Amino acid sequence: MDEDLDYANIYKTLKMGVKKSFFKKSVHGDTSADFACVSKSLASQECPELAAVFMLGKAKCESASKNPLAEASTLFTAAKYFLQAEDKLDCLNAITHGDNLDSATSCFLKAAKLYESSELFTLAANVYIFLCDNLIRRKKWSEAIPHLKRTLEILARDLLCSLQVLSKLVSCQLGLGDWVGALNTCLRIQALVSEASGTCTPELRLHYWTTAEVLRVCLVLLTAPPHKLSSESAGQGYSLDSYSVDAVSGAPEMNEALFLHLQSLILAYRSGDVVELESTFSALRLYLDADQCDILSLLVNELTNPFSSVV
Repeated sequence: MDEDLDYANIYKTLKMGVKKSFFKKSVHGDTSADFACVSKSLASQECPELAAVFMLGKAKCESASKNPLAEASTLFTAAKYFLQAEDKLDCLNAITHGDNLDSATSCFLKAAKLYESSELFTLAANVYIFLCDNLIRRKKWSEAIPHLKRTLEILARDLLCSLQVLSKLVSCQLGLGDWVGALNTCLRIQALVSEASGTCTPELRLHYWTTAEVLRVCLVLLTAPPHKLSSESAGQGYSLDSYSVDAVSGAPEMNEALFLHLQSLILAYRSGDVVELESTFSALRLYLDADQCDILSLLVNELTNPFSSVV
């Protein structure tokens, strides 16, 4: 940052210019460009927090000019600068109270609302998703969930995008230890997959269905003790009858090897065979993503350490 420049006074001067020229739209445009120019300079000097502040000044100019789309775009840029500032503090292992993250979240949400009010719902959804991805990256799962749900409302008619957002929702619920919520979301994913036959490729449908099914099996075992997993007590979504050795056929959408591994997992868990369970876990790891591995680890831990409560 150029130490010879008084950025606080520069901001104050530009802000006063906005107030004095309230009814002059052309002057608003000039002041807006000045805010943007200073912000760009600060960003190039690796001062993202100050760059964000000047971007907020530009957003006020756009608001005064009754230009909601430019205001939303500017707020989005300011939010990204605030995120960069938060990341910079994290890299330095500095003590932070998350003020930059809170400011970024506020900017993202205001930008999304502006897009919604302009009926640009796809842009609004993209802003929500960008925000949620950054919250999830920081393990702010509970903060991300409401925005993911709003995104689902916006994208209700787009099955493929809904599947992507639901996958993020599952990750948040797993991070919070909300097994029942995650299980219900997995069932919702599978229900959508069954409706998406004409909107996405068979490979993509198989990916989402299988990912949800692996989690469903593990979550059923986590949320219902083995002695309760009888067909009489199993409700919708909790049934594992298709994995019974007496079943007429297995899961039609699943890779045969993966199906057999899951079948072995269920049998080992029900019988309390720790050795077989750990062996199956090792074999299953080749097929699983990070979330699935974490849940399967909890399942193994529950059986090997019966006195440690998982739920």
